[in-house]
Amino acid sequence: MANLHFELSEDDLKSLFTQNGLNPVKLHLLKDPATGRMKGSGFCEFSTSREAAYAVNTLSGYEFKGRSVRFEFAKAPNSTGTSSMGPSSSSTYSGPSERMNPSGYGTSDRYNHHGGAGGSRPDF
Repeated sequence: MANLHFELSEDDLKSLFTQNGLNPVKLHLLKDPATGRMKGSGFCEFSTSREAAYAVNTLSGYEFKGRSVRFEFAKAPNSTGTSSMGPSSSSTYSGPSERMNPSGYGTSDRYNHHGGAGGSRPDF
């Protein structure tokens, strides 16, 4: 999740999700450790990839608290344990739920970074 209002709370986000028929299993807003101020981005997890894809497709670009919010699938870490920005055909998340974050492209094999279903992602 990205481009979130800096005064947004997890309860505000939960309200947005429930109004759209979604129930994330985890929400985490990123904060600056020095100031405690929200950074405008965060992570959320859903119990199914279908629910995560619905959130990405339905809520990306949604106007919330005066900001056009952005939802994307998280990219799995590479072999060094860090996440890179470029898409990769091997970037799949195999955990119990699908994750979304502001810094990566699709992790589901049913969703690609062009916003469509199926297909492989090009390497840049």
